[in-house]
Amino acid sequence: MVEVVAYGPDHYQGILELLDDAPFKARVWDWQFEDRAVCGHFDPVVLVDGDAVVGFNGVMAAPLKYGNQYVEGLWSCDFYIAPSHRGQGLGRMIKETLMEKAPVVMSFGVSPKAAAVLEHLGWQRSDEVWNYRHYRRSLSLRDFALQFLQGLNRLRGIRAPGYTGNLFWADSLPGPGEVDALWERTAPSLNKSVYRTHGYMEWKYQRHPMARYAFLLGRDKQGTLEALMVVRRKGESVRIVDWIGDPAREDLVASMVIECRRSYHDARVFSVTTSHDRMGLSLEKCGFFRSRTQPSFYVRSTLPGDTNPEKGWFIMGGDSDGELLSAAREEFKGGVKV
Repeated sequence: MVEVVAYGPDHYQGILELLDDAPFKARVWDWQFEDRAVCGHFDPVVLVDGDAVVGFNGVMAAPLKYGNQYVEGLWSCDFYIAPSHRGQGLGRMIKETLMEKAPVVMSFGVSPKAAAVLEHLGWQRSDEVWNYRHYRRSLSLRDFALQFLQGLNRLRGIRAPGYTGNLFWADSLPGPGEVDALWERTAPSLNKSVYRTHGYMEWKYQRHPMARYAFLLGRDKQGTLEALMVVRRKGESVRIVDWIGDPAREDLVASMVIECRRSYHDARVFSVTTSHDRMGLSLEKCGFFRSRTQPSFYVRSTLPGDTNPEKGWFIMGGDSDGELLSAAREEFKGGVKV
Protein backbone atom coordinates (compact mmCIF):
# COMPACT_ATOMS: atom_id res chain seq x y z
CA MET A 1 0.00 0.00 0.00
CA VAL A 2 1.44 3.37 -1.07
CA GLU A 3 1.03 6.09 1.54
CA VAL A 4 2.47 9.39 2.73
CA VAL A 5 4.31 9.11 6.05
CA ALA A 6 6.11 11.49 8.38
CA TYR A 7 9.84 11.66 7.72
CA GLY A 8 12.10 9.81 10.14
CA PRO A 9 15.80 8.85 10.24
CA ASP A 10 14.90 5.36 9.07
CA HIS A 11 13.89 6.83 5.69
CA TYR A 12 17.26 8.50 5.08
CA GLN A 13 19.03 5.64 3.29
CA GLY A 14 16.01 4.86 1.13
CA ILE A 15 15.79 8.49 0.03
CA LEU A 16 19.49 8.57 -0.88
CA GLU A 17 19.01 5.46 -3.00
CA LEU A 18 16.04 7.14 -4.70
CA LEU A 19 18.18 10.19 -5.50
CA ASP A 20 20.61 8.11 -7.51
CA ASP A 21 21.56 10.97 -9.87
CA ALA A 22 22.93 13.03 -6.96
CA PRO A 23 25.82 10.93 -5.57
CA PHE A 24 26.98 13.90 -3.47
CA LYS A 25 23.66 14.16 -1.58
CA ALA A 26 24.94 12.56 1.61
CA ARG A 27 27.63 15.23 1.77
CA VAL A 28 25.16 18.13 1.75
CA TRP A 29 22.10 16.54 3.40
CA ASP A 30 22.53 17.76 6.99
CA TRP A 31 23.55 21.25 5.87
CA GLN A 32 20.77 21.65 3.28
CA PHE A 33 17.86 20.11 5.15
CA GLU A 34 18.54 19.80 8.88
CA ASP A 35 20.76 22.73 9.85
CA ARG A 36 19.10 24.20 12.94
CA ALA A 37 20.29 27.69 12.00
CA VAL A 38 17.74 27.82 9.17
CA CYS A 39 15.41 24.86 9.70
CA GLY A 40 13.56 24.27 12.94
CA HIS A 41 11.95 21.03 11.72
CA PHE A 42 12.58 19.19 8.46
CA ASP A 43 9.17 18.12 7.17
CA PRO A 44 9.43 16.75 3.60
CA VAL A 45 6.90 14.59 1.78
CA VAL A 46 7.87 10.89 1.97
CA LEU A 47 5.97 8.24 0.05
CA VAL A 48 6.43 4.57 0.98
CA ASP A 49 5.22 1.26 -0.35
CA GLY A 50 5.56 -1.09 2.58
CA ASP A 51 9.09 -0.50 3.88
CA ALA A 52 10.43 0.97 0.63
CA VAL A 53 10.68 4.70 -0.07
CA VAL A 54 9.12 5.23 -3.51
CA GLY A 55 8.61 9.00 -3.56
CA PHE A 56 10.18 12.09 -2.04
CA ASN A 57 9.78 15.85 -2.16
CA GLY A 58 12.32 17.81 -0.14
CA VAL A 59 11.59 21.22 1.33
CA MET A 60 13.68 24.20 2.40
CA ALA A 61 12.37 26.89 4.73
CA ALA A 62 11.90 30.28 3.04
CA PRO A 63 11.08 33.28 5.26
CA LEU A 64 9.53 35.72 2.79
CA LYS A 65 8.96 39.41 2.41
CA TYR A 66 5.65 39.08 0.60
CA GLY A 67 4.34 42.52 -0.23
CA ASN A 68 3.86 44.12 3.16
CA GLN A 69 3.65 40.77 4.97
CA TYR A 70 6.10 38.35 6.53
CA VAL A 71 5.25 34.83 5.33
CA GLU A 72 6.80 31.48 6.27
CA GLY A 73 7.11 29.96 2.80
CA LEU A 74 8.77 26.81 1.47
CA TRP A 75 10.98 25.91 -1.46
CA SER A 76 10.04 22.62 -3.09
CA CYS A 77 13.14 20.66 -4.15
CA ASP A 78 14.33 17.12 -4.94
CA PHE A 79 11.07 15.79 -6.35
CA TYR A 80 11.52 12.08 -7.14
CA ILE A 81 9.33 9.04 -7.79
CA ALA A 82 10.78 5.54 -8.17
CA PRO A 83 10.66 4.34 -11.82
CA SER A 84 8.54 1.35 -10.76
CA HIS A 85 5.82 3.66 -9.43
CA ARG A 86 5.61 6.31 -12.13
CA GLY A 87 2.45 6.86 -14.17
CA GLN A 88 0.19 6.09 -11.19
CA GLY A 89 -0.76 9.63 -10.16
CA LEU A 90 1.67 9.66 -7.24
CA GLY A 91 3.19 12.97 -8.33
CA ARG A 92 -0.17 14.62 -7.76
CA MET A 93 -0.44 12.98 -4.33
CA ILE A 94 2.98 14.30 -3.33
CA LYS A 95 2.31 17.85 -4.52
CA GLU A 96 -1.12 18.00 -2.88
CA THR A 97 0.50 16.99 0.42
CA LEU A 98 3.25 19.54 -0.10
CA MET A 99 0.78 22.39 -0.64
CA GLU A 100 -0.67 21.82 2.84
CA LYS A 101 2.66 22.61 4.51
CA ALA A 102 2.86 26.38 3.90
CA PRO A 103 0.71 29.23 2.54
CA VAL A 104 3.29 29.98 -0.18
CA VAL A 105 5.27 27.18 -1.84
CA MET A 106 7.76 27.82 -4.65
CA SER A 107 9.76 25.73 -7.07
CA PHE A 108 12.68 26.97 -9.19
CA GLY A 109 14.32 25.06 -12.05
CA VAL A 110 11.39 22.70 -12.65
CA SER A 111 11.69 19.84 -15.14
CA PRO A 112 9.05 19.65 -17.92
CA LYS A 113 7.40 16.59 -16.35
CA ALA A 114 7.19 18.22 -12.93
CA ALA A 115 5.95 21.45 -14.54
CA ALA A 116 3.02 19.58 -16.08
CA VAL A 117 2.01 18.32 -12.61
CA LEU A 118 2.32 21.79 -11.07
CA GLU A 119 0.29 23.50 -13.78
CA HIS A 120 -2.44 20.87 -13.48
CA LEU A 121 -2.64 21.67 -9.75
CA GLY A 122 -2.91 25.42 -10.28
CA TRP A 123 0.66 26.61 -9.69
CA GLN A 124 1.51 29.81 -11.57
CA ARG A 125 4.64 30.16 -13.71
CA SER A 126 6.55 33.44 -13.69
CA ASP A 127 7.49 35.12 -16.96
CA GLU A 128 9.87 37.55 -15.23
CA VAL A 129 13.00 35.43 -14.59
CA TRP A 130 15.78 35.48 -17.21
CA ASN A 131 19.31 34.21 -17.75
CA TYR A 132 21.97 36.69 -18.88
CA ARG A 133 25.38 35.76 -20.29
CA HIS A 134 28.58 37.40 -21.41
CA TYR A 135 31.19 35.62 -23.55
CA ARG A 136 34.76 36.84 -23.48
CA ARG A 137 36.29 34.41 -25.99
CA SER A 138 34.67 32.92 -29.06
CA LEU A 139 34.88 29.19 -29.72
CA SER A 140 32.21 28.92 -32.43
CA LEU A 141 30.26 30.95 -35.00
CA ARG A 142 27.44 31.16 -32.46
CA ASP A 143 29.83 32.69 -29.93
CA PHE A 144 30.94 35.26 -32.53
CA ALA A 145 27.30 36.19 -33.14
CA LEU A 146 26.64 36.52 -29.43
CA GLN A 147 29.72 38.69 -28.99
CA PHE A 148 28.41 40.99 -31.72
CA LEU A 149 25.13 41.25 -29.79
CA GLN A 150 27.10 41.98 -26.62
CA GLY A 151 28.90 44.80 -28.42
CA LEU A 152 25.61 46.38 -29.46
CA ASN A 153 24.32 46.15 -25.89
CA ARG A 154 27.52 47.67 -24.55
CA LEU A 155 27.09 50.73 -26.79
CA ARG A 156 23.89 51.48 -24.91
CA GLY A 157 25.87 51.68 -21.68
CA ILE A 158 28.55 54.19 -22.73
CA ARG A 159 27.00 56.84 -20.49
CA ALA A 160 26.03 54.54 -17.65
CA PRO A 161 26.94 56.24 -14.37
CA GLY A 162 29.92 54.89 -12.47
CA TYR A 163 29.84 54.10 -8.78
CA THR A 164 31.54 56.80 -6.72
CA GLY A 165 32.19 54.55 -3.73
CA ASN A 166 34.79 51.80 -3.33
CA LEU A 167 34.71 48.12 -4.27
CA PHE A 168 36.41 45.39 -2.23
CA TRP A 169 36.75 41.63 -2.65
CA ALA A 170 36.43 39.41 0.41
CA ASP A 171 36.45 35.66 1.00
CA SER A 172 34.00 35.97 3.90
CA LEU A 173 30.91 38.01 4.63
CA PRO A 174 30.93 41.25 6.61
CA GLY A 175 29.57 40.95 10.14
CA PRO A 176 25.89 40.30 10.97
CA GLY A 177 25.25 43.94 11.89
CA GLU A 178 26.38 45.25 8.52
CA VAL A 179 24.67 42.61 6.38
CA ASP A 180 21.40 42.78 8.30
CA ALA A 181 21.41 46.59 8.11
CA LEU A 182 21.98 46.39 4.34
CA TRP A 183 19.08 43.95 4.00
CA GLU A 184 16.80 46.27 6.02
CA ARG A 185 17.66 49.13 3.66
CA THR A 186 17.19 46.92 0.60
CA ALA A 187 13.90 45.25 1.54
CA PRO A 188 11.61 48.28 0.94
CA SER A 189 12.70 48.37 -2.72
CA LEU A 190 11.57 44.74 -3.23
CA ASN A 191 8.02 43.44 -3.43
CA LYS A 192 8.59 39.70 -2.88
CA SER A 193 11.87 38.11 -1.83
CA VAL A 194 13.50 35.63 0.48
CA TYR A 195 14.88 37.39 3.57
CA ARG A 196 18.55 37.84 2.73
CA THR A 197 19.81 38.22 6.28
CA HIS A 198 23.34 37.47 7.46
CA GLY A 199 22.19 34.14 8.91
CA TYR A 200 20.74 33.09 5.55
CA MET A 201 23.73 34.26 3.49
CA GLU A 202 26.25 32.77 5.90
CA TRP A 203 24.49 29.40 5.85
CA LYS A 204 23.98 29.25 2.10
CA TYR A 205 27.32 30.50 0.81
CA GLN A 206 29.93 30.65 3.54
CA ARG A 207 29.12 27.24 5.01
CA HIS A 208 28.39 25.32 1.79
CA PRO A 209 30.12 21.96 2.45
CA MET A 210 31.62 21.62 -1.02
CA ALA A 211 31.77 24.98 -2.83
CA ARG A 212 33.61 28.25 -2.25
CA TYR A 213 32.21 31.71 -2.97
CA ALA A 214 33.74 35.17 -3.22
CA PHE A 215 32.03 38.35 -2.05
CA LEU A 216 32.30 41.73 -3.76
CA LEU A 217 31.40 44.63 -1.46
CA GLY A 218 30.36 48.13 -2.44
CA ARG A 219 30.97 50.79 0.22
CA ASP A 220 30.29 54.50 -0.01
CA LYS A 221 32.98 57.06 0.82
CA GLN A 222 32.01 56.88 4.51
CA GLY A 223 32.48 53.11 4.51
CA THR A 224 28.78 52.16 4.70
CA LEU A 225 27.99 48.87 2.99
CA GLU A 226 25.71 49.60 0.00
CA ALA A 227 25.81 46.33 -1.95
CA LEU A 228 26.95 42.73 -1.64
CA MET A 229 27.49 40.47 -4.65
CA VAL A 230 28.07 36.70 -4.35
CA VAL A 231 30.25 35.09 -7.03
CA ARG A 232 31.34 31.52 -7.78
CA ARG A 233 33.91 30.42 -10.32
CA LYS A 234 34.30 26.94 -11.77
CA GLY A 235 36.80 26.46 -14.56
CA GLU A 236 36.19 29.05 -17.28
CA SER A 237 32.74 29.92 -15.97
CA VAL A 238 31.92 32.68 -13.47
CA ARG A 239 28.43 32.93 -11.97
CA ILE A 240 27.02 35.93 -10.13
CA VAL A 241 24.61 34.04 -7.91
CA ASP A 242 23.20 36.52 -5.39
CA TRP A 243 22.88 40.18 -4.50
CA ILE A 244 21.86 42.40 -1.60
CA GLY A 245 21.39 46.08 -2.40
CA ASP A 246 19.02 48.13 -4.50
CA PRO A 247 18.96 46.24 -7.85
CA ALA A 248 17.72 49.40 -9.58
CA ARG A 249 20.99 51.23 -8.75
CA GLU A 250 22.58 51.13 -12.20
CA ASP A 251 25.81 52.67 -10.96
CA LEU A 252 26.25 49.91 -8.37
CA VAL A 253 25.19 46.99 -10.55
CA ALA A 254 27.21 48.07 -13.60
CA SER A 255 30.36 48.96 -11.67
CA MET A 256 30.33 45.71 -9.69
CA VAL A 257 29.69 43.58 -12.78
CA ILE A 258 32.54 45.31 -14.61
CA GLU A 259 34.82 44.77 -11.59
CA CYS A 260 33.84 41.10 -11.58
CA ARG A 261 34.77 40.77 -15.25
CA ARG A 262 38.05 42.59 -14.65
CA SER A 263 39.00 40.42 -11.69
CA TYR A 264 38.25 37.15 -13.52
CA HIS A 265 39.93 38.32 -16.73
CA ASP A 266 40.85 34.81 -17.83
CA ALA A 267 37.29 33.39 -17.59
CA ARG A 268 35.42 32.69 -20.82
CA VAL A 269 31.78 33.07 -19.82
CA PHE A 270 29.91 35.06 -17.14
CA SER A 271 26.30 34.34 -16.21
CA VAL A 272 23.59 35.91 -14.07
CA THR A 273 19.99 34.84 -13.40
CA THR A 274 17.61 37.55 -12.19
CA SER A 275 13.97 38.59 -12.34
CA HIS A 276 14.67 42.29 -11.81
CA ASP A 277 14.16 44.20 -15.05
CA ARG A 278 16.35 47.17 -14.04
CA MET A 279 19.17 44.86 -13.06
CA GLY A 280 18.75 43.08 -16.39
CA LEU A 281 19.01 46.39 -18.24
CA SER A 282 22.21 47.22 -16.35
CA LEU A 283 23.63 43.84 -17.33
CA GLU A 284 22.82 44.44 -20.99
CA LYS A 285 24.56 47.82 -20.84
CA CYS A 286 27.62 45.96 -19.54
CA GLY A 287 27.62 43.76 -22.62
CA PHE A 288 25.50 40.83 -21.42
CA PHE A 289 22.73 39.37 -23.57
CA ARG A 290 19.46 37.85 -22.41
CA SER A 291 18.97 34.18 -23.29
CA ARG A 292 15.92 33.14 -25.27
CA THR A 293 14.90 30.44 -22.81
CA GLN A 294 13.67 31.22 -19.29
CA PRO A 295 14.29 29.35 -16.04
CA SER A 296 11.05 27.83 -14.74
CA PHE A 297 9.86 29.46 -11.51
CA TYR A 298 6.48 28.35 -10.13
CA VAL A 299 4.49 29.61 -7.16
CA ARG A 300 1.43 28.26 -5.36
CA SER A 301 -0.30 30.52 -2.82
CA THR A 302 -3.30 29.95 -0.55
CA LEU A 303 -3.19 33.45 0.93
CA PRO A 304 -6.62 35.13 0.72
CA GLY A 305 -7.01 37.27 -2.38
CA ASP A 306 -3.56 36.40 -3.77
CA THR A 307 -4.43 36.14 -7.47
CA ASN A 308 -0.96 36.64 -9.01
CA PRO A 309 1.50 34.92 -6.68
CA GLU A 310 4.09 34.52 -9.46
CA LYS A 311 4.40 38.27 -10.09
CA GLY A 312 6.77 40.82 -8.58
CA TRP A 313 9.55 38.58 -7.22
CA PHE A 314 13.21 39.39 -6.76
CA ILE A 315 14.82 36.11 -7.82
CA MET A 316 18.53 35.43 -8.27
CA GLY A 317 20.29 32.26 -9.38
CA GLY A 318 21.19 31.39 -5.78
CA ASP A 319 17.53 31.07 -4.75
CA SER A 320 16.11 27.62 -3.92
CA ASP A 321 18.42 24.61 -4.30
CA GLY A 322 19.55 24.83 -7.92
CA GLU A 323 22.79 26.73 -7.36
CA LEU A 324 23.76 24.83 -4.23
CA LEU A 325 23.26 21.50 -6.02
CA SER A 326 25.05 22.69 -9.18
CA ALA A 327 28.00 23.77 -7.06
CA ALA A 328 28.06 20.44 -5.24
CA ARG A 329 27.76 18.45 -8.47
CA GLU A 330 30.57 20.39 -10.17
CA GLU A 331 32.89 20.01 -7.17
CA PHE A 332 32.05 16.31 -6.88
CA LYS A 333 32.94 15.75 -10.53
CA GLY A 334 36.07 17.80 -10.01
CA GLY A 335 37.41 15.31 -7.49
CA VAL A 336 36.21 16.55 -4.10
CA LYS A 337 36.62 13.70 -1.64
CA VAL A 338 33.49 12.81 0.29
